[in-house]
Amino acid sequence: MKKTLVSFLCVLLSLSMASCSNNDMNISSQEESITISSVEENSNADNKSEVESETETESKEDSETESDIASETEAESKEDSETESDAVSEIEIESKVDSETEPETLVDPDRQTNVRNTCWGDSIEIVKSVETLELIEENDEGLLYETSISGAMTSIVYNFNNDKLYSVYYYMDDKDHSTGNVMLSRFSNLSDMITEKYGKPSSEDYYVLSNLANYCSDDGQALELGYAAWKNTWSTADEDILLSVLAQNYHVNVIASFTSKKIDAPVEESPF
Repeated sequence: MKKTLVSFLCVLLSLSMASCSNNDMNISSQEESITISSVEENSNADNKSEVESETETESKEDSETESDIASETEAESKEDSETESDAVSEIEIESKVDSETEPETLVDPDRQTNVRNTCWGDSIEIVKSVETLELIEENDEGLLYETSISGAMTSIVYNFNNDKLYSVYYYMDDKDHSTGNVMLSRFSNLSDMITEKYGKPSSEDYYVLSNLANYCSDDGQALELGYAAWKNTWSTADEDILLSVLAQNYHVNVIASFTSKKIDAPVEESPF
């Protein structure tokens, strides 16, 4: 009887241990299931987080791209605006330059002139506005210009008294080492030019300054040596004109003077 009871207890113990083992297995299985579920949830959460992060990154990149595009658009708009502004400024500058370079018309272009484009009594500013040659020198009493006449460099001097033009001088020299005959030819050409505008000379004079002129080979040599000189004069209602060719210090000069009959020259002070 006692042996049977012991055997029965052993069977119960065995069953109990088997039951506990099954329970442990169930618990372990449940724990594993829970762990797997937790891992899956964490994995899903991580995936979701990564997706959200990628979405945020893409959104941020899109935002940055839109911002860059907007910045580029603003920059281009600004450049266009600056370009238009520069163009307007250039036009304004060109307009200003054109306005400054266009000479102011001080006289009637159809007026009757006396010498070149000037009239007796013109002011310094008027003469400067109508004279097309390059101004070399000026002061309160005169203006100096240079040009070429008959192939020779010629100085043109405008003389003023109280800012009124009263005379004009032409000086032609032999700095180009021209001979006396060449200077005589230039004198003759200039005389023809004056005659064309003012009419025939009132007088045409030849001066023998030395008897040695008779021993010269020609008039050109006599002119070069200072033994002879020539002078022509004209007289109109408004001016007296004198044209001469002569040698001074072995240099031959052709001089033409135009003097107003209506505007007085300055009175020279007496040295006494």
